[in-house]
Amino acid sequence: MVEVAQGIAGPFFAMVLGDLGADVVKVEIPKVGDLARGWGPPFSSPRNSAYFLSVNRNKRSIELDLKSPEGAKALRRLLESADILVENFRPGTLEDLGFGPAVLASINPRLLRVSITGYGPGGPSRNDPSFDLIAQARSGLMSVTGTSDGQPIRVGIALFDLAAGLYAVIGALTELREREAGRPFRAVEVNLLDTSVSMLTHWLPILSLEGRVPGPSGTAHP
Repeated sequence: MVEVAQGIAGPFFAMVLGDLGADVVKVEIPKVGDLARGWGPPFSSPRNSAYFLSVNRNKRSIELDLKSPEGAKALRRLLESADILVENFRPGTLEDLGFGPAVLASINPRLLRVSITGYGPGGPSRNDPSFDLIAQARSGLMSVTGTSDGQPIRVGIALFDLAAGLYAVIGALTELREREAGRPFRAVEVNLLDTSVSMLTHWLPILSLEGRVPGPSGTAHP
């Protein structure tokens, strides 16, 4: 499996499959690496933050400049024998690098592409950057966190990055099963906003049934 991703969601997806036995090769930017390497302190070494280590076990790593002919050629070689390519570029970036769907199919017809984006491949926000904090705010989750006399509060972990990674795992395993059964399989696309809205559970029916905009509930349930 080839991981061309950084941050949390894509690397977490790859790590989970690595835990399940996948051979994961992580492609990183030369001299920079995954941006999560610098998310500290604390650090176990100058380029390994605790944050980075938490979502990058069970992987091998290689630095490739995908904008160079040499880097693109090296990635092609990796993809020739891979089962999965996971990426979390903005929509269209992989195509701009010369690795659109038709090219990937020509390199390896059995390759499953998994894309994790902020807002999906279409719509007015498709090119906007997104992180977990933005998803927590835009989904409405932060309107129900904290207490009634305080400000909206971010959940203390990258909740929707992790959930998007798990949704992608489910999708990938499903499509690999289709492939192994000799049936057509499709690329997997997961985005943070859809993920976050899907996890609002009872707040959506409350809004629909009562027209009531939910507010902070502290530790109360429901």
